Amino acid sequence: MEAQQDYSTIPKPSSGPLDVHVGCYVESLGGFRASDMSFEVDMYFRVAWKDERHKWQSRPLGAANVNELQVLQDPNKISTIWKPDLYFKNAKSSQTQYIMTPNFAMYIDKMTGILSYSTRVQLTVACNMQLHRYPMDSQVCALKVASYGHTTEEMDVHWLSESPVVFAQDIQLPEFYVTEMTTESCAALHNYSVSEQQVRTGNFSCLEARVHVQRSLGYHIVQTYLPTTLIVTISWMAFWIAPQAVPARGTAIRFALPPVSYAKAIDFWYGACMLFLFAGLIEFALVSNWTRLAQKYGDLANGNQQRARRRQSLLNVFKRRQSSRDADEETGVAIDEKIQSVIAGSYRMLSDLNASKAMQADRCSRFLFPFTFIVLCAIYWAHFYFLLI
Repeated sequence: MEAQQDYSTIPKPSSGPLDVHVGCYVESLGGFRASDMSFEVDMYFRVAWKDERHKWQSRPLGAANVNELQVLQDPNKISTIWKPDLYFKNAKSSQTQYIMTPNFAMYIDKMTGILSYSTRVQLTVACNMQLHRYPMDSQVCALKVASYGHTTEEMDVHWLSESPVVFAQDIQLPEFYVTEMTTESCAALHNYSVSEQQVRTGNFSCLEARVHVQRSLGYHIVQTYLPTTLIVTISWMAFWIAPQAVPARGTAIRFALPPVSYAKAIDFWYGACMLFLFAGLIEFALVSNWTRLAQKYGDLANGNQQRARRRQSLLNVFKRRQSSRDADEETGVAIDEKIQSVIAGSYRMLSDLNASKAMQADRCSRFLFPFTFIVLCAIYWAHFYFLLI
């Protein structure tokens, strides 16, 4: 008679909906990717419910030699037995393990009629990460399990009362560490049986396992903050390098970040570093221009002095050859010498002024740039790390 029993329909308890209990054993966790807002989990998914149709109505003869726990691993036999229509609500993709044999089993307790189904699944789960404080952020990623077709009037899904979600002890994440694990209910009203004539609304069971993770800052300190700080610091060496050494005063910075539409903490850091590098280039352009002007006016001053000396030399030669000289001619030469001397002095003054500007700019930058950067670092870390912990 038991072989002819139909087990393919949902069990009907004597009162109330069918209670289904769910638990998970997480074997591995990782792959938290901000680029596509997802993470990966490899776990054993366990479901238990009671079906009186599988219970012994009376203890069979020779029960001492009969195992009361029946184990099924044949997919054909398991397919004939009703199972809760649970699915992972926010999973992008899923697959089961098929190494050697399919990794699932059903256990039927003939004494109590309790069925327990276990399978190993690998999931890629969507996680809406908030990256405003990246890379000093903490994330809460959830795995949602819900009933697909049965409302809470027919089937009510609960977490196991003890240790509903268990993590393997050797789980280690390269970029995060798990701070907390919580379980919640996410039951909600949904439309179902939608047609042109009518739309039904019902409450569907939903369970949520939340993984709280904190991003490890060590990687980003080594790979991001230290290199950019060194780049900015090295750019200050230009203030001690002669302005004529143009190739030695340049630098660059490149980086790759998660593509989101809002500014992250690291964006402010990179922006500040780029601002300091840009300010250093502006300072270099000003110093270079002042140095070029100083050189130009210095050359003009030297040129006027050389021309005055050549004129004086020619005049001396002319005096030796002429016994007498016209007074007006001597006066004109003297005036010309004074004019050339005044012009040379003006050029020399402009040369000294521009050289002084270039020197003062470098001297002020040697103090102003490091001081401003230290103040900015203090404000940045105080706001994004210490004050928001």
